Amino acid sequence: MYPTPTSAELAGDGVSYIISETDKIDLATSVEILGRELGVKRLALEGGGGINGSFFAAGLVDEFSVLIALALDGQPTVTSIVDSGLAGKVELSLKSCEQLA
Repeated sequence: MYPTPTSAELAGDGVSYIISETDKIDLATSVEILGRELGVKRLALEGGGGINGSFFAAGLVDEFSVLIALALDGQPTVTSIVDSGLAGKVELSLKSCEQLA
């Protein structure tokens, strides 16, 4: 694990950041702040099932791209691609599918 940088270290390195005043992060407000303060118009999540599921549950996903590769991961602690109890709550439609070499 890497140590969590302080706000002074981030600022010193020229890194933009948002600090939550509570332990629970309001994702909708965070996305709104990113747009307003930093001009972010599109956000790519490159996390695991937890963060993907959290953004889906907050209604913040309008596009979901999945790359399926031949690999095995038999670790029992690995979460799914979306892990948040969303069954029956989110409807997806396939826009395209492409097979790569």
